[in-house]
Amino acid sequence: MPRIENDEPASSFRRQHPSKGELQKRAILDAFRDLLAKRNFLELSVADIATAVGINRSNFYFYFESKYEVLGDLVADVWSIWIERTGGVPRRAHESIEIYHDRLINAAYSTWVDHDVILIAGMQAVGIDADIRRRWLALLARIPANTHIKSKSTRRQAWLRPLPTITWDWPLFSTTCG
Repeated sequence: MPRIENDEPASSFRRQHPSKGELQKRAILDAFRDLLAKRNFLELSVADIATAVGINRSNFYFYFESKYEVLGDLVADVWSIWIERTGGVPRRAHESIEIYHDRLINAAYSTWVDHDVILIAGMQAVGIDADIRRRWLALLARIPANTHIKSKSTRRQAWLRPLPTITWDWPLFSTTCG
């Protein structure tokens, strides 16, 4: 067998393609996202999702336990996108407060516009599913813990304490958003 510079067999450098299972899971996530653009999350069933993908319900359950788990994965993906777009939330060195706030607002807005159906469904599910509620709370807890306001009133430009943690009334929040 031919060898490459580092003395490993050439066959170990084959391009890795997604497995059939990874492709199937991605198809379920994509079909679910498409369904959310057409119908309310609370009206969707596992049978609807399976039909949209072209699989049996039992195949769906091989990859996900429920529609809430699918939604949880999609919400986590959207939050990852938001964190990537904001640079992880902390203010960058030599970044003015105005630029910092513009960056956060623009990232939040663009993420919402790009993924509104997922975020709306996530808010609808928070009052129903404990795992989605736990994921949202964990993600929301990162924002005030990492967001600092730089004081303009001191020449030393000292950092103030992190913003206080937000307490969400999820049943009220989810009924007003859903």
